[in-house]
Amino acid sequence: MTRCEHPGCIKSGERTPTGYRRLCSKHRRWRRLGPPKAMGRPRIHPSGTVPTVCPTCLQSRLVRWACVGNPCRSCAAISTAKKRPSRPCMVLPSSEISAYLNGESAASIGKRIGRDCATVQRGLNAAGVPLRSMSEAISLIDHTHLLVAADAMRATGEMSRRMSAGFQRISIDEWNGFRKDHWERMRSSSEWKLWREQVFVRDGYKCRFCGGQGPLDPHHIRPKAMYPGLVFDPSNGLTLCRPCHATTFGREDSFVDRCDALVAEGAGRAVVAVDPRGTSQACSGCGVVVKKCLAVRVHRCPDCGLVLDRDVNAAKNVLTAGRAVQGAAVPARTRRRSAKSKSPRGSEHTGIVVARDN
Repeated sequence: MTRCEHPGCIKSGERTPTGYRRLCSKHRRWRRLGPPKAMGRPRIHPSGTVPTVCPTCLQSRLVRWACVGNPCRSCAAISTAKKRPSRPCMVLPSSEISAYLNGESAASIGKRIGRDCATVQRGLNAAGVPLRSMSEAISLIDHTHLLVAADAMRATGEMSRRMSAGFQRISIDEWNGFRKDHWERMRSSSEWKLWREQVFVRDGYKCRFCGGQGPLDPHHIRPKAMYPGLVFDPSNGLTLCRPCHATTFGREDSFVDRCDALVAEGAGRAVVAVDPRGTSQACSGCGVVVKKCLAVRVHRCPDCGLVLDRDVNAAKNVLTAGRAVQGAAVPARTRRRSAKSKSPRGSEHTGIVVARDN
């Protein structure tokens, strides 16, 4: 058994008493039509269709060979609709037409006479009455009762309950109380209010970027989602007005250095950039370099016997280097010594230190 050689065809060749042909029966009929130019036939598309033109709208399309010369679907549907006998339109009384012209809606007229809105609209068209647009129909609606109902729902708290049910994606019958997310509960806590007041008092109730005194927001220098331990730390907050605060959304990392400098300036301190390389490897007590991988979280010095957390040891080295830059102290020269454990180059600590001005 052989497959049909026509492009895109997955059928097998036509079976004969002597074997299988190279083409299936359908494509053999197409092949017998002869060359497209000689027989006046359209060229066959590789997908098994032929290009044709709708005789009504003159739009070209790809169809099967049996549909060549037929109209497209939209033109055929329009032609069928024209041939379908039209339903008799309802003859509206003059009183109902006058009511529509005076501002009554077609739906209310239909409800009064027992017909649907579409039937009333067809009757208005048959009477030669122009139908109103959507904007005109909305402008004629009296919203006074809706406003009164909304005020009553706000006064009783029903509006808040319905909005809460909508946010929770449940029905009002399933509503079982207000739900707040983690950050909303945190913003309503007493710790948040105390932290915000401390930040505002320290910065003098002024925006540290532009100096404005408009609506103020406390800005977390390091995002609270990434640093949950610094959420209520006053040194991690900065007073910003709302326009300046909006410029930091999604770009907190690019404002860290600037905000740290402003916080240090307000506290009478200075921010000094320190090279962080080797700060977690060197001993903060004697200066010996003890190599260790990232999995080792405790620093143990074999010379002086100092045992510290890896991050605390690195913080002390950063502080010593920052004071050395400020001239407060000169760090001792470190001596290199390798332990048994090896680690790749680099460090995971930052190179920012806060040191007092001299």
